[in-house]
Amino acid sequence: MAVLEGMGDVLRRNPQLKLITEFNPEALRKCGADPPAYLTALDSHGFTIYRIGEDGETMGPVAKEEFPAMRGGEAFANLLCTRENLVGNVAQSPEGFTVSCRRLEPRGAL
Repeated sequence: MAVLEGMGDVLRRNPQLKLITEFNPEALRKCGADPPAYLTALDSHGFTIYRIGEDGETMGPVAKEEFPAMRGGEAFANLLCTRENLVGNVAQSPEGFTVSCRRLEPRGAL
């Protein structure tokens, strides 16, 4: 949480910025942070949050309505946070919505 607060100016100046972050509710609680508040903070910076599948090749959007329930260890996930709308690239699968991950290339210095 403190990292997001500290990089607020960087986040505002770089609308193309993408973040890949680990969401670990237990570790957040040990640091005194509320896990759903971490997701809300990402959302407040304009990011859409996608859960990266365990296979590393699929993603599914995390709806804001899911944030309050994401407190337990079962909510552990790697997340892609982007301001791009990836929904157009989403295909429906029996397990939900998935999208192929693309490699994120650096676009130069901040």
